[in-house]
Amino acid sequence: DQTAVDAVVMLEGFAQGVNWAAANARQLPPEFTFTGQKPWAPWSPEDSLSVVRLLSFVLCFGAAHQLLRQGLYDLFGAEAAKEWTSTALDELDFPPTAPGDGQVSEELRKATADILKAAMSVGTKSKGEGSNWWVVSGKHTKSGLPILASDPHLTVKVPHFWYEINLHMRAKGGEKDSKASSGGSTGSFIGAGVCAAGVPGLFIGHNSFCAWGITLGYGDVEDLFVTRLRKKQNGSNDWQYQYDGKWRDATVTREVLKVKGSEDREVEIISTHRGVVLSSSGLQLYEPVANKICEQESTEVNSSEVRVVLEYSGIQRRQAGTHAMESLQQLLRARSFAEFDSACSHLSTNISLNFGYADTNGHIGYVYTGEGPVRPTPRASELLPIRGWSSEHDYKGYLDHKQLPKALDPEQGFLVSANHCIVDYKKGYPHYLGQVFKSGWRAAQIEANLLKLIDGANKVTPAQMIRLQNNTCSIPACEFVELVSMLKSSELKELDGKPLSESQRSAIKWGMEQLDGLLKSGCDMTADSVGAAVYQLVHSRFVIRLLTSGFEKKKEELKADSKGFTDDLLI
Repeated sequence: DQTAVDAVVMLEGFAQGVNWAAANARQLPPEFTFTGQKPWAPWSPEDSLSVVRLLSFVLCFGAAHQLLRQGLYDLFGAEAAKEWTSTALDELDFPPTAPGDGQVSEELRKATADILKAAMSVGTKSKGEGSNWWVVSGKHTKSGLPILASDPHLTVKVPHFWYEINLHMRAKGGEKDSKASSGGSTGSFIGAGVCAAGVPGLFIGHNSFCAWGITLGYGDVEDLFVTRLRKKQNGSNDWQYQYDGKWRDATVTREVLKVKGSEDREVEIISTHRGVVLSSSGLQLYEPVANKICEQESTEVNSSEVRVVLEYSGIQRRQAGTHAMESLQQLLRARSFAEFDSACSHLSTNISLNFGYADTNGHIGYVYTGEGPVRPTPRASELLPIRGWSSEHDYKGYLDHKQLPKALDPEQGFLVSANHCIVDYKKGYPHYLGQVFKSGWRAAQIEANLLKLIDGANKVTPAQMIRLQNNTCSIPACEFVELVSMLKSSELKELDGKPLSESQRSAIKWGMEQLDGLLKSGCDMTADSVGAAVYQLVHSRFVIRLLTSGFEKKKEELKADSKGFTDDLLI
């Protein structure tokens, strides 16, 4: 497989370059001094693969949502908790990114060069931190060429997540051979953009033919299963887990962790056929949830412990062999939307992403990656921790990349991605990607601004796209402030059962005036906006107050129930 060979060569060349730079540097970056990482430990291709694997794991959120949702259900009860745990599907009808009829996917499945060309000519109808991109067709731009704006909102860190790259590769002998223009493995190419530190290639950027941007797809590719464990009956230190009424041997490995400034620590890792048993202190605090699920079952729990198991589809899929690095290698050489989609397919078994696409031939497109599990149970049953001692919740396989959402030259002339739900289940998209998407407010704001910019025969420019990237208006802020403005400061008589003082009345009146000013500005959350600061303070204190009331109520209930939550969890 020449593509795999090329990916290995790229990994090895990257490692050699990193090690050469470190060996010839006058001084290593200050992080090495701060962490005591001297001398330099040579970088290897395996290190780059480990970075990709780590990123693909930490950028999944299904399990965290399950734990948080269960906690809120236990605090407030099912009905009240629904107000806290509504998903993107419960929001207003934000427009999805990708069409729901699968037209483009079907065309690509059977594509030859002629069919792909025909498909391109046919139009297709189509919550904190987050990223966004949008791409506008050349029919709406002054240059007549597409504009792609990609803005990943990652927290600034040391070292930073991204590093900038400018790649120039010349074919052997210096000539541009025939493969250079067709994406061949030996041809020249030019690429520029950014990638994650420690990884070669480009996550976001362009070659000489096409450009691409990414946002997290937020597909639900992991589940938490509550399972039962017991020590083996032969007196050994090994474990068994219950499954369909029988006890199976768990896989147990022991590893030694090197702890800086302390003694080595041996850890025991227990795995079932679903995944690794989680046993961190944070999850141990959540054992009451597991116990509660077990208590609801009639089966005896005699001599068995209750643990939480994480089934992450990326781990399961990797067992069959995946080739994430091939994706980064092929993206550099993509010369058509079909080749771009093929390059993205290698990432589909690793991570859920939304790819935005634009090329010099004038086409714009969208590709979703993330071959999530096919769950046998009704949709939304995975929103809470799942009973793991039965086969009824076992995955029935995984979606194939060809089944995932795609879009090519949509009729509206632009595409938007902001971590929101990118398919419309109501209109027939047949495959379930989960419900852990972020809110669609940012996508709605971007779309509203794009529609305003292209209204009539207006043509947009890169400068307008930059201004849109810096847009600070907040739709949810407007919604919240409109509700608060319904209150009359003169009608507020007391706080926590005590009459309001004159200074408190004045502060409330002033705050309401600032919020009114914010609303009149269209809730433009600029850095110097006093109203925006008041909104952030009021909103955050409102949320904390509601949660605190729930905690206090739960504590009262727990005084008569020793099996309840710990104070640590409540905190």
